[in-house]
Amino acid sequence: MAAHSQVLSCLRLLQRSCTIWGSRSPDFIGNRAIILSGATCRFYRGSNRDTRRRERNERARQRKREGIKPKVFDKREFININYDKELFAFKSRLSLQSIDDSVLKQALTHESYQEDPQLADQNNSKLSILGYNLTAHHITEFLCFKYPSLNVEGIRCLIDFLTSRESIVKIAQLTALPELIKTEFDLDMLHQEKHLNYVKEDVICDAFYALIGAIYSDKGSHEANKFIQDFIITQLQGQELSNLLTFKDPENLLKDILLAEGKPKPEARVIRESGKRTHLPVFVVGIFSGDTMLGEAASYNITKAKNQATLASLMKLFERDMKLDPSLPSEKEEIKFQVHERS
Repeated sequence: MAAHSQVLSCLRLLQRSCTIWGSRSPDFIGNRAIILSGATCRFYRGSNRDTRRRERNERARQRKREGIKPKVFDKREFININYDKELFAFKSRLSLQSIDDSVLKQALTHESYQEDPQLADQNNSKLSILGYNLTAHHITEFLCFKYPSLNVEGIRCLIDFLTSRESIVKIAQLTALPELIKTEFDLDMLHQEKHLNYVKEDVICDAFYALIGAIYSDKGSHEANKFIQDFIITQLQGQELSNLLTFKDPENLLKDILLAEGKPKPEARVIRESGKRTHLPVFVVGIFSGDTMLGEAASYNITKAKNQATLASLMKLFERDMKLDPSLPSEKEEIKFQVHERS
C-alpha cells in the first residue's frame, strides 16, 4: 500500500508539473532547467561556431542549387595585377631598394616573353651571362683566399656545388623570385610544353644570375659581390668539406702538400685492431708525418680505413689553413676607387 501511494503521489506531481510547464512561453522553457527524477537537463541552443557552420553549409547548398561555382584564388593573376607592389616587396626583402625598377624588371623577363615587339630585346639573356661570370669569378676568388691549401680540383668541386642548378633554384625559391619571372608560358605548367628546349629550373637560374647582373650594372661590383657573398657563398655553412670534395689521387695530393711544407712523407700505420680473425674485424689506421699523426679512421678493411684516414688528414690540413675572413683583392680595389672618387 505504501508503494502504491508513492506512485500515485508521483503521478499527481508529474501531472501538475506538465500543466504548469504548458502554460509557459518558449523563451521561458529555453532558459529554465527541468528537474525530473533528480536529474538536471538544460536545452542546448548551439554555439556561435555551430551557427556559423550551419549558415555556411546552407550557403554552399544554395550555391550548388543555383549552379554558382566557388571562387578560386589565382595566385598568378593576383601577382600580375599587383606586380609593382610585389616587386617593391621583393626589393625590400633583399635590401635592394635603391636598384632601378626598369633594370630589375628586365632581369626578371625571360627571352620568351614578348608583350611588346618593340621591346623584344629587353630580356635577361645578356644579364644572365654577365651575372654567371661575375658569380663564378667572385666565388673562385673567395675560395682561393679562404682555402690556400686547397688544390684546383677541390676549388672546382666547391664551385660546382655553389653554382649548381639545385643550389641556385633553392636560393631563388627561398627569396620568392620565381613568382615574379615573366615568361610566355606559365612557369608552373612549363613541364607540359614538350616542344621547348628549356625547363623551369633553367628559367629560374637565368633569372637569378640576371638579378646579379642587374645589380652589377646598376650599383657596381661591390654590391654584386656582397649579394653573392650573402646569398650564394653562405650555402657552405653547415656543409662538411669531405662530402663536397672528391679527389682522384688523395695520397699523392697529401704527399705534395707535406713536401711543399718541408715535412716528411705521409705514412699509414695500423694503430689498433680488433677481431682480426672474425667476420667483423675493426682496423684503426692513422696517417703520420714523422711522429705527428695527421688523421685517423676506422673500418672493417685496412685499405678502406687507409683511404678514409688520408681524406681526414687532407680535411684537417685544409681547415688548418682556412681563413675565417679572407681579404680579397677586389675589395681593396673597391676601397681605393671610393677614396679616389671622394678626393
